[in-house]
Amino acid sequence: MDADTRERARGLMHEGLDAALRDQAKRMFEGWMKDATDQPQRAATGMKNGTRAYAGAHDAVERWNPPSCKGDRQ
Repeated sequence: MDADTRERARGLMHEGLDAALRDQAKRMFEGWMKDATDQPQRAATGMKNGTRAYAGAHDAVERWNPPSCKGDRQ
């Protein structure tokens, strides 16, 4: 994988993570609207878990470094 392709792939991964966190926020709010039991604590817990995963995944994407087409690491 050349450097330009690697960075494009990395950018797409970040975009996917952004969309996933957006979806998580939507699900938490929808759950709150459907069932107010123990809210907003349940929604807050779901968002805390989501943001923890989001941050960890962004860090992992930054560390991701596939080999170049030549087989060496860049």
